[in-house]
Amino acid sequence: EMPADPEVLQQLSDEAEESLGGRHWIYAISLFAMHGAFRQAEPSMSLALGLAFLDWIRDRVVVGRICGGRFPPGYILKSVYDVCTWCLGMLAEAKSSSGADMRLLTGRLMQLAVDLSNEATWAAEPSRLAEYKKVVEQNSARRLTCFRPGCEEAAASECRCGTCGFAGYCCEDCQAQDRTSHEVVCCEPLTPFIDMLDPLNLKM
Repeated sequence: EMPADPEVLQQLSDEAEESLGGRHWIYAISLFAMHGAFRQAEPSMSLALGLAFLDWIRDRVVVGRICGGRFPPGYILKSVYDVCTWCLGMLAEAKSSSGADMRLLTGRLMQLAVDLSNEATWAAEPSRLAEYKKVVEQNSARRLTCFRPGCEEAAASECRCGTCGFAGYCCEDCQAQDRTSHEVVCCEPLTPFIDMLDPLNLKM
């Protein structure tokens, strides 16, 4: 039985990482357990742990796709989507004290959900996917509109950020106006989710 005390879970996580390494599945389980334990008492901590867990999952999928390794089994899909949608919900409610745009982080989380739902080993769980796909579809429209705050025009494929590959703009003028703001959060496509939290300075 998994202990519920966050301090005990933290100790187990540290021991798992030290003895087995951060790539071991037991380390991922410890992140998942701590994420659940902190949800009520420390939501900001739970968000960070949830993103670290999703980083581990994304790393396994990327490694599996490139190197022919094993994907996480389909039966853990619901737990992964629970963490993903909870983190998206917290980000939707949080406010950035720096005024930074959170759409890059939320967009990448939604893209992870889409990627996982398309993997062959996970696509065998259709009954578990419906509710999560609905959430993703409702939010994916954000990527289709101009990233400059206040502009609702459709993003043009030729005006997409060359670094993150995600932020799109309707025209070069909007892209130029938003450049300074976007540079605060802009990062390479495989930047860990947990590292993308720092520039946001969230208030939970």
